[in-house]
Amino acid sequence: MCALPIPAYRVANARCLRCQAPLVPAIHPTAQKPNERRGMPRVSKADWALLYTDWRAAGIDVRMRDLSLDGISVYSGGEIPTYRCVRLVGAAFDVVADIVSCRRVKEVYTLHGKLVTAQFAAPTGGFVSTLA
Repeated sequence: MCALPIPAYRVANARCLRCQAPLVPAIHPTAQKPNERRGMPRVSKADWALLYTDWRAAGIDVRMRDLSLDGISVYSGGEIPTYRCVRLVGAAFDVVADIVSCRRVKEVYTLHGKLVTAQFAAPTGGFVSTLA
């Protein structure tokens, strides 16, 4: 994100010393339990995140559209050029992505990015059963 060289050895939750962006490559984590398919936290499409176009810039509010282990899609009030490296920080994730497309849809833009590095919060939730 900030062009500081990435160290050869990284621990599981490694972050850049300059911009604090995650340094762990975006990979498909394995599920925690044999019958559990989800390896990352579920993100609501109503959630908001901050988008950083530069490590020194203030964040821009964006609304979530979709998040998978391969990419991210958000609604933004402004256009972002394709191939721009950005950082997106939400309640359950912190990712660095390369913008691969930006489309205008009425008054907003949909931004689509390919994940480069990612750090996700531990998966939570599931079904709750109570007995009377």
